[in-house]
Amino acid sequence: MNKLLLFTFSPVQSFISQSRKLSDLFSSSFILSYLTERLVKEIESQKLGEVIYPVYDESLRDTDLAGYPNRLVVKTEKDLCDRLKELFERVWEELCEHAVFALGLSGRERLQFEKHTGGYFQSFCYCMDYIGREGWLERMGLNEVADAEDYGYTYDLLERYLGALKSFRPYEGKVDEETFENKYPDGCTLCGERPALALDWDELGKRKRFMLGKGEKLCGVCLTKRFAMEYFEGQNRLKRKSFPSTKDLAWARLRCELMRDSNAGRYLEYIRAVEQAVCLIQGKMDCSIKDINADWLDPEDVLKMKKEAQEQEEELYGELLTALENLYDPHRGGYRKPDNSYFGILMADGDDMGVWLGLSQDKRGKKLSEEFHRNFSRRLSEYAREVYSLARENSPFVELVYAGGDDVLAVGYPTSLLSFAKCIRDMFSEVMGSEEATISAGFVIGHENENLRFLLEEVRNAEKEAKKAGKNRICISVVPRNSQPVRLVLQWNHLGLFERIVNYFREELLSLGIPYAVREELWIFREEKAETQQDLIKALLRRVLRRKSRLKGEVDGLIERIDGAGFLRSVESLESLLYVARFLSKVEAIDEAVCP
Repeated sequence: MNKLLLFTFSPVQSFISQSRKLSDLFSSSFILSYLTERLVKEIESQKLGEVIYPVYDESLRDTDLAGYPNRLVVKTEKDLCDRLKELFERVWEELCEHAVFALGLSGRERLQFEKHTGGYFQSFCYCMDYIGREGWLERMGLNEVADAEDYGYTYDLLERYLGALKSFRPYEGKVDEETFENKYPDGCTLCGERPALALDWDELGKRKRFMLGKGEKLCGVCLTKRFAMEYFEGQNRLKRKSFPSTKDLAWARLRCELMRDSNAGRYLEYIRAVEQAVCLIQGKMDCSIKDINADWLDPEDVLKMKKEAQEQEEELYGELLTALENLYDPHRGGYRKPDNSYFGILMADGDDMGVWLGLSQDKRGKKLSEEFHRNFSRRLSEYAREVYSLARENSPFVELVYAGGDDVLAVGYPTSLLSFAKCIRDMFSEVMGSEEATISAGFVIGHENENLRFLLEEVRNAEKEAKKAGKNRICISVVPRNSQPVRLVLQWNHLGLFERIVNYFREELLSLGIPYAVREELWIFREEKAETQQDLIKALLRRVLRRKSRLKGEVDGLIERIDGAGFLRSVESLESLLYVARFLSKVEAIDEAVCP
């Protein structure tokens, strides 16, 4: 085999970010992983070549892990680009065809659907013979280059050529003039990029009421995402039939308490009443509390559903409201309905991946070779499986959306997800076999009713902030309702200090007003003045802590730890440290963690 092939496709980020629900986010990620998985399986089963990256793992078929990135590196004897592109298009068409069948589209409706989905993805592929050092220098027009094996020079050029291919995107305008009842449809309520299909959405919403939200009108691409989980279930590729909602994650503690008591036989009268009422509404024979979404546990949401329900169902919703009233009655079920509804999103990826697989030996300490790349790919695959196992252990407090290559996307209950982030940071270095192998992460805490697309954009920005600050860091961003995000960048080894401060707030050893008292006391030292006034800043901070805390003899030690972590060099970072810690401590409290 004397050729090397590199294959990738796009869009990826926009495909994922155009999600209105977490189930859409998971479906989007799983679709991207599945497209790659089918290509790798084809190459392996038909012995078309040797896949160097990613490592194909047949055991993943028995999991819910979306674990394949959107790129392939293949060692082959002949150019496979046309074959891989054709297969890629065919698999995407299979997914789209399932949505067409599920919706019962035909005629002009189907044609409009195909206008949206046809050519949505663009695949890019380049294949070339192995070249050596002299060939690389000649093509690049250079005189010097780091030592590498022929594989290394070939892989480097492939990356450059493929980057050039991706930079050219021909414009392909698509005219969509379909109408329903002589009216042009509005834009898709999910992506906003394409018009919604010209359908009777009111009638379709009644037929698919648990798949389509009230007022949703989707384009062909977004409908394919929405019905993808049904397709994967039919292919025996996905065992889960649903993905938790933002409310499920924000209410994770209550849901676990209900499941625990149900298994132990406690308060069954009140739990069974809720289960029975939900079963009747959904038309199911049996329902378990572990399968009931948190929406059904919130009286406010149930009341909204009752108002939108058909007349014959109103009585059933009334029975559910009565069951919930008894569940939360302190003299009956005695459960406490959460007053906080915040959840977290974690996005992490490896630092300097381009350097690890580049011609420079700065990270590897040796030549770039096929053997190194294979071993690197194997370790990344092992890392993804370890992340998946850890998420399963922490479910339902942590749910994994995607783990492929060095990338991880997860959602969960805020405090649990932060602990998960720390674990996967340590895991990455351990699995990759080097302390030089690090990850950076963005971690966002947002309200369950916050716009998901906004939170996904914020978590990407937070991850960029972590890398911009020096990498091997986590940027925690809290998004209070109706307020701007507050970001805090931490080195991973300072996470312990942050968690200590969170506990001080939680245990009421620190006053909740301290972040604002510090802002009032130290405002004059903002920006450049802080660096030259460290002793005075410490003295003023000490005065605030002694006046507004019960730490007593721990004050000086806390100030030294804060100083050692670099938070006294910038008043803004000190304010963020205290505010974000206060916010996280209140997520688990009765009062909502919002900026007063």
